[in-house]
Amino acid sequence: MVAHLFQGSFKKQLTFMQLVSKLKEPVITLTLENVTPEEWDQSTSSRPIPSSACGELPAGFDIPVFPRDVQALLDNKQPCYKTPKYRNVIVRVLYEAVAQYTMYPTNADYVQAVKSLISKYPFLKDLEGNGYVSEYL
Repeated sequence: MVAHLFQGSFKKQLTFMQLVSKLKEPVITLTLENVTPEEWDQSTSSRPIPSSACGELPAGFDIPVFPRDVQALLDNKQPCYKTPKYRNVIVRVLYEAVAQYTMYPTNADYVQAVKSLISKYPFLKDLEGNGYVSEYL
């Protein structure tokens, strides 16, 4: 392959190969040790849980601004949620907003986010059921 990169110049091939050999990382050797269950319990219980992993959504969860095309459709009260492309964008933006508060959103977090979405854009409400089931499924 190097011959194809540097056709007709053995000196360039040799220089390239020397450079590649210098850039190679040294070999790292890992030694594994057995850990007793007591040691494992001590090491895992002393680790703090990050606050972002167990946060809660605020009571007045604000719906973020959507990309321009989706926001324009929502402002014009067009049923953009029926198109998979726009529905996926809405779900992605909502997830990113929820993920700012908690790393592992619960079903209740999703329901709260969707209820906030429906309160801001009432035309997105389902015609049957509780009004928001199809939005977060």
